[in-house]
Amino acid sequence: MAMETMSSDTTAGAAAAAPKSPFGQWPTYEFGAQALSYWVDSWQRSLLYWDVMRRRGNIFVEHEKAGKPPVLVFDYEMVVDGRTLQDPANYALARIKPPAGHPTDANKRPIVVIDPRAGHGPGIGGSKIDSEIGIALRAGHPCYFVMFFPKPCPGQTIDSVARAEGVFLEKVNELHRGAGGKPFVIGNCQGGWALMILAAVAPDLFGPILLAGSPMSYWAGVEGVNPMRYTGGLLGGSWLCSFLSDLGNGAFDGNYLVQNFENMNPSNTLWTKQYNLYSKIDTEPARFLDFEKWWGGYFSLNKKEIEWIVQNLFVGNKLSANEVRSADGKTTVNLYNIGSPIVVFASWADNITPPQQALNWIPDLYESVDEIRDHDRTIVYCLHEKIGHLGIFVSAKVADREHSEIMSAIDMIDALPPGLYEAQIEDAHPDMPHLELIDGRYLIKFEMRTIEDILALGDGREHERTFEVAKRVSEANQNLYDTFVSPVIRATSNEMTAQWSHMLNPDRLQRYVLSDRNPAMWPLKIFAEMAREQRKPVSPDNPFLEIEKQLSKSIGELLDTYRDARDAWCERLFKTIYESPWLAAMMGLADHAKQKKAPRREDWLRNEYKRLKALEHESYMEQGTQLDAVVRMLLYQALESKSIDERPFRFIENYIRESRGESRPTLAQLKQAFRRQMFLLFLDEERSLNGLPKLLPEMDQRRRALELVCQIATARAGKLNDSQKTRFQRIEEILGVKAQEGRGSSPKETTRPTRPQKARQETEAGSEAKV
Repeated sequence: MAMETMSSDTTAGAAAAAPKSPFGQWPTYEFGAQALSYWVDSWQRSLLYWDVMRRRGNIFVEHEKAGKPPVLVFDYEMVVDGRTLQDPANYALARIKPPAGHPTDANKRPIVVIDPRAGHGPGIGGSKIDSEIGIALRAGHPCYFVMFFPKPCPGQTIDSVARAEGVFLEKVNELHRGAGGKPFVIGNCQGGWALMILAAVAPDLFGPILLAGSPMSYWAGVEGVNPMRYTGGLLGGSWLCSFLSDLGNGAFDGNYLVQNFENMNPSNTLWTKQYNLYSKIDTEPARFLDFEKWWGGYFSLNKKEIEWIVQNLFVGNKLSANEVRSADGKTTVNLYNIGSPIVVFASWADNITPPQQALNWIPDLYESVDEIRDHDRTIVYCLHEKIGHLGIFVSAKVADREHSEIMSAIDMIDALPPGLYEAQIEDAHPDMPHLELIDGRYLIKFEMRTIEDILALGDGREHERTFEVAKRVSEANQNLYDTFVSPVIRATSNEMTAQWSHMLNPDRLQRYVLSDRNPAMWPLKIFAEMAREQRKPVSPDNPFLEIEKQLSKSIGELLDTYRDARDAWCERLFKTIYESPWLAAMMGLADHAKQKKAPRREDWLRNEYKRLKALEHESYMEQGTQLDAVVRMLLYQALESKSIDERPFRFIENYIRESRGESRPTLAQLKQAFRRQMFLLFLDEERSLNGLPKLLPEMDQRRRALELVCQIATARAGKLNDSQKTRFQRIEEILGVKAQEGRGSSPKETTRPTRPQKARQETEAGSEAKV
């Protein structure tokens, strides 16, 4: 018995001392089983992967045959067809039909979404339930969508598109005259600059504006980080777009724009996207096919349209300089004319529209925050840390957080005093004061910012001067092309050659080949179905699967290394060419170019404008309503905090909702009071405070106003801070009254429902629900 034990111990010790192979002991039955399991799984995944590619091709063909309708998940009806207008454009206004159980409220301001026309088709802003459109419908807003068709109308220009969108907004305003405000308009990516152009020409049509991932200052960026802005200069300017349009018989294929996006990230385009589908073949196909339906729906532009876009925006950067003019030269797009609050949503992870391109139009227009206030403008920006360009208006997480909070706070943004703010969104937690005043799971607050804060987001703007040389080179090359090359290309192009070029485009061709139009793909459906029925996924801890993942990671890193080297080389080449003094001299630029800024009013004109505005408001120093007095006191006690969050505003909303009689203020009156009283405080703080007794002649009015201001002020932190107490005491001295005991206590409990409760109440009460 002892001998058996000793023999057993010796064997175990020898086994423990033996070196271990990554596959256990070599060779073993387990190793063979793992290899066989992986081999079967990889074959099955391969068959299923190519079947998904076949299905993608079929979807592409069917979508094209159906006329490429928007990829919306919501039902819609066309309200205005832009192709029937006097100046036709291939755009249309559609009304989104609310889902069953989520009726819209006619008293709420309508929301209009404008999708980008940048090579793809429309619908990405409503391609999911949790999207911009989905969030708007969930909140009860009537929702409209500006869509477009695959081919532009003959002779269509950017002016035609702007006029059509103006007609659409006039129609929305006409349909919702009794709503709580003018339309809240969202412009996604390229839809953003189109929105700003129209808002500058027809400002009365707009409520607040949201620019989601929209480029406005095209030369901006960070050296070594944002290489896409060098593309135009390295290609010699806008002539290439004209050349491709001439090859297309006057039409520019949107696929070229899509290829530009894909070339920015070769790792994702050539490998990661495909491997992600292959490795998750049991769960990923539905999401992949939904996205590819939109991504592969290529839409065309007219030659005049793409030339205007490239020459005025991408290469010319004329929008933020107020140099854009209509085709007839009679109208100048002046961004100073935009009176609506503007919200800019950008992301640090966006390599197509980085924060500098989304925000640097602000310092191009205004030298300081005081100038923004002088123009009576409100600008808010929100920066995301991680989301990519498409995720800004596609991601369900972004829709549920950023878009949801911005939409819920749109009335608050509309009433913000003029200035520059950064919107910050944080999670609500149980210990947060006055949780009942927070609408949903997140708290949104607005931090006051300066122009210097915007400039600090980049690495300076000296390097933007080089782009002025690139612009001059582009203009010279365009003139040479138009004179000597374009006539020859147009003479040899016709509809047939354009169609062949269209069909043989590599991205289209692969979708045609990998579809049921190709008889060689027919057996694949049968084999894939067999593989699906006998599916045997490999174990997650299979060593061969781990090797596969490591190999995929290495391929992705190799392609990323290539991308980084390519981008660095492109940046150095651009600088070598366009920083050359001799090239600047040849283009008629001495010392390169000065940083472009919007043409400014003469100092005497600005001073006269400020003087007249001050004279207009001075009469309100000692006259006004009780609302004016309350707002003046509220703004004064909050001046040093530099921060505004939603809780005080929600308290004001509740107070207004519970008010009775003709004295109940409207949102428009509240907005006007905030803007006027902030201006008066900045104009002459001492005189504004001393005018309070004239606004509140009766002692009872003063006492009640003081108590209300105190309740609103404590809605944020639950009590007054030292600065607020000092300012509050000064108000008491001026008014000659003191608030009742208990000052600084919590606001009284409100019955304001949360969003889910509100949705249920509105569903149950129907049209009688009070919002």
